[in-house]
This record gives sequence, structure tokens and C-alpha cells, in this order.
Amino acid sequence: MISLLTGKKIAITKDILVNSHVTAEDQKNLYPFMNPTKYLSIPHDMNDTRERNENLVKDLKYLILPSMSPLLVSDDQLSQLPQILLFTTEYDILRDEGFIFASRLRTLNKTIYHHHFDNAFHGAHVFLYGPLRFEIAHEMIQHTAKILQNYL
Repeated sequence: MISLLTGKKIAITKDILVNSHVTAEDQKNLYPFMNPTKYLSIPHDMNDTRERNENLVKDLKYLILPSMSPLLVSDDQLSQLPQILLFTTEYDILRDEGFIFASRLRTLNKTIYHHHFDNAFHGAHVFLYGPLRFEIAHEMIQHTAKILQNYL
């Protein structure tokens, strides 16, 4: 997916997994938006000392724009959002980000309907029919419809 967005062939490397694809300054500036110690009660020390992959820093700069991630939007902007329906799945690289987003919205007293599917994966809701039909997809769609009917 990253390669499609950049137009360059970029492999998911250890540099990305350990956040060496952002500058130390950017990491410091972005940390308050997604601090796992604050939002997930997970102890975490921010490490500014590791070497950065300058090629990735340059090629992936767009990933740290608020237009790419709702986590990077200011609290002022988040407080202007309407009611939010948010689903997270257990087997998803974005799972923790979803929980952080939900926590940030709750601290702003936003109305949020967050449901976590502990037996699903990212994108499972699209597997409704055919040879890759998953019952969880139907449960996810039914749950979405129920929330929309009852609350939104």
C-alpha cells in the first residue's frame, strides 16, 4: 500500500516497524497525539537516539500529515467532529491507533460508539459472499446497522 501511495517501491522494513522513518523532531512533535502511556496505559519511553533512515524519512513524509491519520489532528479539530462510529478488530495493524483515537475522543467528551471485534481482522466486513464468506462480516454489518438505527 505504501508503494502505491508514493509511486516508489518501498518495502516494510525494520526501519518502519521501529519508527526510524520519521525524524526525531517529528516523532517528538507527534508523540502527544498518540502517547500510549496516556491513552492505552502502556508504559512507553520515547527513544530519540536511534539512527533514522533518511530515504524513508523523505519518501514517507506524507504519512505524518493529519490528512493521512486522524490521530494527528488537533484536539480543537477533533472536537468539531460529529458523532463517531468506530470499529476496531483484534488482528489489525491499526488496532492500537483505533483505541488511542477512541480514548482521545472520549477525553474531549465526544459522542463515540466504539466496538471492538476480538475475533476479526482488518477488512473482514467485506467478506460477505462467495468462497471467502466469513460470518463475522455479517455480524459487523448487522452491528453497524443497529448503531446507525439506534443512535445516529
